[in-house]
Amino acid sequence: MVISLGSTSQDKKKFLADTLKHLKINAEIECLAVESGVGEQPIGQSKVIKGAVNRARNAFRASARAELGVGLEGGLEKIGEEWFLVCVAAIYGNKRQPFVGIGSKLGLPTEVSKCIEKGLFFGKLIREYRDNDKNSKSEEMIDELVTRENSFTEAIRNAFYLYLNK
Repeated sequence: MVISLGSTSQDKKKFLADTLKHLKINAEIECLAVESGVGEQPIGQSKVIKGAVNRARNAFRASARAELGVGLEGGLEKIGEEWFLVCVAAIYGNKRQPFVGIGSKLGLPTEVSKCIEKGLFFGKLIREYRDNDKNSKSEEMIDELVTRENSFTEAIRNAFYLYLNK
């Protein structure tokens, strides 16, 4: 099986490859630069889902060989007064229906949330926060917010569970 990933990120390719291996799905992954249609920092779960679905559909349509397109999109969502990272995976193929998986939402540090409120960009903020934070208690959480590995892996797994059981 050939899967077209709607991203050229080698990290995202690794997350997908590792998850497929865990699910015992043998696939070749091709990476394609495609548009999400939601901007660089989508806000709100529905917009993050739209971005992942658009990436999956665009990757599938752009490939002459793919049986499936996969889109991965990360964004932010405000729940109450708190900001959260949300990672979404979408699968699109001949079944046409997008299959969407969502990873667990991870709360942002208060300092980062305040900057998000001012319209600053999360990716840069969280890396600066990591480089300046000396609180070892939050190191693992901050690393996850930077890499998003567990969040994307969970989202990919959830999307494939739906796809494989439909």
